[in-house]
Amino acid sequence: MNAAAKSNKNRPASGLLASFIEAIEAFLDSGDAVKRRKMADLIYKDLAAERISYDQAAIELKALNQRQKGGWLQRRLNVMLSSD
Repeated sequence: MNAAAKSNKNRPASGLLASFIEAIEAFLDSGDAVKRRKMADLIYKDLAAERISYDQAAIELKALNQRQKGGWLQRRLNVMLSSD
């Protein structure tokens, strides 16, 4: 048995769910990367056209960078589940 299989065997059910969500996120991330890039391009265009302030652009770009780091799907699911 390999190390990954052993670590999954010892994980509680919530750990398995977290692993499943991470796998789904990795699969969806390529599509999300395209969306993040398009959004970043729009932010830069709006900044250049002075439709948004530098401060607002920084806030928006920071949020995009945070999504790139991972865990965005888990956070989104938590928000969806807590709003019910």
